Amino acid sequence: MDNFKKQYRKNVAAIVVNDKQEMLICARCDLPYVWQLPQGGIDGKETPEEALLRELKEEIGTNEVEIIARFPHTIKYLFPDDLKSQKSESLKAQYDGQEQIYFLVKLNDVSKINIRTFFPQEFINVDWVGADVFLSKVIGFKKEAYTKAVQYCLENFSEYLRR
Repeated sequence: MDNFKKQYRKNVAAIVVNDKQEMLICARCDLPYVWQLPQGGIDGKETPEEALLRELKEEIGTNEVEIIARFPHTIKYLFPDDLKSQKSESLKAQYDGQEQIYFLVKLNDVSKINIRTFFPQEFINVDWVGADVFLSKVIGFKKEAYTKAVQYCLENFSEYLRR
């Protein structure tokens, strides 16, 4: 099937950085050793910015961030067939993949990460790392999309993110 016929879920993803030019990496509860960015679907009539703030609040317990940039292009990825078949009732069965709008956000100095704010919680652990460490920990079907997003960030916003 050609890409133009595929169904992509509209989605936001956040590269969350701190004062040390590190980025937040999150370990999923449901998939051992799978690290990712905070991300999630755009619901109903939400703007991408509203979805971003909602997803951050749900997944990391705070949306007290400064939005540094909204990337000018989206990045798509496809779900692997085995994942779609395992979750036949889920969104992954309705869509072939996700089309993500990326944001670079800086955590406010007083903000605290709390991954146990919402149930069910999505992440079991978080860490702050440089871009190279993040990319070395990301595996699977999101790696190419994440690599594009991080490279864009390093090329255009190097003052916020270290290698």
